[in-house]
Amino acid sequence: MRSLRLILVPVVVALCFLSVPGMASAGEPSVEDALSKWHSGQRIRVILMSGEKLMGNLGEIHANSFVMLPDKRGLANRELRFDEVRSVEKKWTKTAKWIMGLGIYFGLVGIGVLT
Repeated sequence: MRSLRLILVPVVVALCFLSVPGMASAGEPSVEDALSKWHSGQRIRVILMSGEKLMGNLGEIHANSFVMLPDKRGLANRELRFDEVRSVEKKWTKTAKWIMGLGIYFGLVGIGVLT
């Protein structure tokens, strides 16, 4: 039983590592490519060429720009051109973080590591 744990624990850790967005990808796709794969409303983090960091939700995607919906109420939607964006990445919602955490916990309990 102990040898089974020694095998399963690294496998579970590796699967968790590979399931985190951005950790398994070797190259970074262009901003346009990344945004085209995500749905409207997806929580994202944007870093502009100026170094400014923005958090919000993805709105409409146009030919040369996209709309970023703000996290905080009272702020206006912001239209960003692709050429002013350095990088964009998907962010996890609180619900997704809880689901992942519970999945890891029950997976480890299931193989007997946390007993």
